[in-house]
Amino acid sequence: SQEEVSVMGSLKHVSKDAKVPLVKIKDSCLIVPEGDISEVRIMAESGLKLASLLPSVNFILRLHPLLTDEKVRKLIPKLNQLPKNFSFSNMDLNTDISKASWILYRASSVVLSGLSRGVRPIYINSDDSNQINDPIPDSISYRKIAKTDRDIVNVIQQDISASNEKDSNEKQIGIDFAAHYYTPYDPLIFVKLAKLILLKAAND
Repeated sequence: SQEEVSVMGSLKHVSKDAKVPLVKIKDSCLIVPEGDISEVRIMAESGLKLASLLPSVNFILRLHPLLTDEKVRKLIPKLNQLPKNFSFSNMDLNTDISKASWILYRASSVVLSGLSRGVRPIYINSDDSNQINDPIPDSISYRKIAKTDRDIVNVIQQDISASNEKDSNEKQIGIDFAAHYYTPYDPLIFVKLAKLILLKAAND
């Protein structure tokens, strides 16, 4: 029953500002694949294509901690010759997010960190996997689903041309969703529970 479950929360919880104001479009798109090399391949190859189609946008590939630049370059030779507007991230997550207006993702929960800061999520849905992989539901219209690279280009170009600002209502709903996706982490819940168990054992 619910009464028998104690929730400590998650370290992945992201806090939100009271209100994120409209900001001017930044020129970077963050790419956040999972740790599986097949996922990196899908997203990296898409990112390289996008870099050629959108030379004014910087594409930043942020690898999962399980992977290194060297390993990925060896397995995906296309990444050994990068266009000027495509790079591997060498920054912390918050820095990468602060530079971005868009975040390309699939199943990675890192997207929630971006969404909590008002970065537009774009799900790469080349294999129709969004219904089982996407952590963001269809009710969050700020998130876009792209089946092709051209779909991604259209989303980015529409954002850039829309008076250089993003829709504040859709964005705020997305930010609220990201902030409530994970329960805040509270280790004291375990401490209190452990003390109760020890106290009960001492009295038995």
